[in-house]
Amino acid sequence: MSEWAENYDTLANIDDGSCYLNGCMSEWADNYNANATHEADTCSREGCMDEWARELRLTCYTKYIRGDSCYLLGCMELWADNYNVNATQYADTCSREGCMSEWADNYDSLATHNFDTECYKFGCSYSFMFNYDVNVTEDDNSCYPIIERMYRFNSMEFCPTYW
Repeated sequence: MSEWAENYDTLANIDDGSCYLNGCMSEWADNYNANATHEADTCSREGCMDEWARELRLTCYTKYIRGDSCYLLGCMELWADNYNVNATQYADTCSREGCMSEWADNYDSLATHNFDTECYKFGCSYSFMFNYDVNVTEDDNSCYPIIERMYRFNSMEFCPTYW
């Protein structure tokens, strides 16, 4: 008595419960049929079958297709630590760990964050030396003293002395 059934009989006047409809009974499938009573092993879902392709659907990641090709949002910049060779669509997620302080010897102009990277600068770290540099983090024994003018006793002759 159900018009959707494959064995529907227009002459029947009593429903004997024998109506059936072969079809896909899995709700995840594109061809899901809520009226199906027998699984016909025909369930299918259109989409990209590449494991690396992802799309955010509701709260989970699933594969998808847009047009004729798979898409993967990701960093497409070779300089980035998180460069993804499979990315097909640019996402503003590129990052690179490095020193972001221009004064440092290990300054990286492409760095986007300083997480565990310490900036360093070699040089003279003694404030009483001529070539002292306030930014030095590693003393490299390159310090040289301040030269004072000193004159010899009873003479105008210049004698350099070192501090």
